[in-house]
Amino acid sequence: MELIISGYGEAGNKNIVKCDEYGNVTWFDTIESPSFVEVAGKRLFAVTENDNESYMYSYIEDENGYTFQYNEDYLAANPKRLSVTFPLQSEKFH
Repeated sequence: MELIISGYGEAGNKNIVKCDEYGNVTWFDTIESPSFVEVAGKRLFAVTENDNESYMYSYIEDENGYTFQYNEDYLAANPKRLSVTFPLQSEKFH
């Protein structure tokens, strides 16, 4: 059995970790405040929760754990990590 844990924390901390059945960390990432993680097949999705915005990250499982997914052309033009910004809304959705 494997376990994936996410939690709030500053960028640079091990805020998403994948552990084996013995509790050993086998993979991690350091994105800021990942409040939600979902695994679907070989994909892992993480959603961050910040004061004024949120980001969604997409990873694909490989031999090293998970690899961040991005578009090479976009990344060349925008050296930051590829992410999608969702402004937080105070309205309820119906």
